[in-house]
Amino acid sequence: MASSEYNYMTTKDGAKIRIAHWSPGSDSNTYYRDDAGRLQPTVLLLQGRASFIEKFDEIVDALLNRGYSVWALDWRGQGVSTRLTENRQKGHIDSYETYITDLNQFLTEYVLPDANGPIIALGQSMGGHLVLRYLHDYPGHISGAILTAPMLDVNTGGYPKGIAKFLAKFTNKIGLGENYIFGHGDFLPTKEPYEDNFLTHDRERFFKLKRLQMEHPHLIIGGVTFGWLDATFESIAKLSQPGYLQDIKVPVLILAAGEEQVVDNSGIQRICDMLPQCHLKVYENARHQILSEVDEILKQFWNDFDHFIDEQILRQPQNRSTEGRLIESAQLTRMERRRPTLSKDINRLKPNF
Repeated sequence: MASSEYNYMTTKDGAKIRIAHWSPGSDSNTYYRDDAGRLQPTVLLLQGRASFIEKFDEIVDALLNRGYSVWALDWRGQGVSTRLTENRQKGHIDSYETYITDLNQFLTEYVLPDANGPIIALGQSMGGHLVLRYLHDYPGHISGAILTAPMLDVNTGGYPKGIAKFLAKFTNKIGLGENYIFGHGDFLPTKEPYEDNFLTHDRERFFKLKRLQMEHPHLIIGGVTFGWLDATFESIAKLSQPGYLQDIKVPVLILAAGEEQVVDNSGIQRICDMLPQCHLKVYENARHQILSEVDEILKQFWNDFDHFIDEQILRQPQNRSTEGRLIESAQLTRMERRRPTLSKDINRLKPNF
């Protein structure tokens, strides 16, 4: 995927956010029908920290084979979007409100005008966290969400969480927010062996990502800064505010990794319990990057993805209660779809700009 085949969104403060859009083609047989006629669902693919659009080519391919329109972006500070520090590798942000403002501009200027049916958010890790923030702050734009290994809390390793929060806040306040946190630094793909990775059991997909990073080093992000960590803790705290998650009325599917070592899953059931329409499933043998896991786990993911969307989102409007909760009905709209081939060819997809 050459950079010229993408597009850029300019934010009000002048940042350039890389975005991409793929259409499934006119022969798609996947659709949602209501009284207005044929509607086509859209998937909003939201990456995790340190990711970039090219990493998800296989997922986009499978979504296109299912007939979805797909939109994606590189978050501010990563991928080919505007970086925020002199050292391009630093994972930094001033506030999660910046991410959410960028996301809302993306939705309102690009995704919503193009959509002809329900919009479904698919968020990985940090992207899953930001989906929840967006669903609360901007209700009505997204019809439902699937979160894979969402970052609902930070794994602070050997540091007690209270100390990590204090250090992040203090260091940020004294003007050192752009410094790497202790133990973090620039990333070299050749220094990360497959045997010690926390991301996937799939050797081929692991090394495909390494090749992408080595061939396109401008895509690489290293560790996080104290500023990013402080902003992350502040955003996580919002999820626990009274009534915050309870205000999210759309159906949400949370898929957690049973072998998670990147984010902290200890509160994931509590988070799901606070969401009015949440379904939680744990993939016991999966590592953090569920969307890059072995075929057996990906097959289970797609089965759960299809079932959740069929049962919880693609229903007739008259089958929804006025409070936003789904009601039972024997007459539910179903999707007809072509089953995807799980392609591992990293050069196959081309955004349709």
